Amino acid sequence: MNGRGVFISIVFLLMGAGLCFGFDFGLTVDNATGVRSVGEVEFTQRDKAALWFKGIFGGFSVDVQGSYTFSLDRYLFFDLDLLRFGGEFLLGGESSFVFRFGAGRFLFRDFSGKVLSHKLDGVKAELGLPFGVITVSGGYAGLTQKPVSGIIISSSDLADRVDDAVIFGPSRVVEMVELLLPEVFLRQDIKAALLFQQDLRADAKLTSGGGKVHTEYAGLGLSGPVVHPLYWNGYFYFNLGQSSVEGTILSFLTGGGVDLYLPRVLGSRFWGSFVYAGGDGDAGSVYEGSTAGNSTAFVPISVSAEALVFTPQLRNIFYGVGGVSVKPLSMLEASVAKSLQVELKGVPFFRSTTGAISESGVDSASTALYLGTEADLRVNFRPLSDLGLSLTGGMFFPGAALSDKALRLLGRATVSISF
Repeated sequence: MNGRGVFISIVFLLMGAGLCFGFDFGLTVDNATGVRSVGEVEFTQRDKAALWFKGIFGGFSVDVQGSYTFSLDRYLFFDLDLLRFGGEFLLGGESSFVFRFGAGRFLFRDFSGKVLSHKLDGVKAELGLPFGVITVSGGYAGLTQKPVSGIIISSSDLADRVDDAVIFGPSRVVEMVELLLPEVFLRQDIKAALLFQQDLRADAKLTSGGGKVHTEYAGLGLSGPVVHPLYWNGYFYFNLGQSSVEGTILSFLTGGGVDLYLPRVLGSRFWGSFVYAGGDGDAGSVYEGSTAGNSTAFVPISVSAEALVFTPQLRNIFYGVGGVSVKPLSMLEASVAKSLQVELKGVPFFRSTTGAISESGVDSASTALYLGTEADLRVNFRPLSDLGLSLTGGMFFPGAALSDKALRLLGRATVSISF
């Protein structure tokens, strides 16, 4: 069955279930129109219609969402965004052990969101104990369609991404074990995680010059209040891996930040954070690019972006973030006025070493680490519960390490309607 057939089947299935059992379902429509200037002006258009369904059967629940997306790059794209079957049960009588599970397609995310934040097909089991929460999960990435796949780890992943004959993302599995210990001391939460990722492709499917890349991660995080209303968080990940091209991978990722919430002052929030991902000064390419011995560049499982215009992967990157968000009309009594929110942030980017990064335009002869600074503005307005409006804009000012010093711009208007 092709994508269109799957989507139509989902529509009739959800409508039938809603009529027969009275479960909740609906439709959301999102329109995003934008313009981007990175060397040349480019107009973008994206429209997405998503049909969702939620049902509860005693202690079990079902969440399904299918969608159709139109863009100027791809007119027809049908996808199964979400398909999750789950449940929650009390174990041990009055001992209050809580067991939760989920199976299907849903978001897998480590506690930092920097190593893994991606939809996978798999299972998750969570055990709530008196002292904390233990979560075990595992998923497969090879059934996620390429337009929404954000896993690029090796040269073969990159080659498949630009090959129109390849429909799905890389054939990789991810396993994760997490532990949460809430308010252990001074109301501070301790979080720990182990992640494992393996490439399942046959050697015949690998790109010439590329190989298999398997990675492991051990992370530790701490978060909580400093003095109300000031909160902080910090984390560290050790990255070990094996590449059939580069040999051993040995690197790290660290980050942290502070948040100040002042709801009585125009509903404002102030924050600052940083992320440092290890790099390899001998790397001529981001993907399996080390030219001298083992690799010391951090390898995230999924792609994540902090800014709108300049979006490098967390490899050989160091950046800081400073931002503020306010509700400028929150002093008015009308609820519609309080739904207007304005957010402004700045993000300076640096290379961790003089090696390669995932963004193009780096001056190969430059030893400078400063890549540039981006300023982003976002205005959100929800006059009705079923209607949302958003205006976003970003400006990236290239630094000394980039050969192209032209200003890069992005603007986007988004409308979201729910039925």
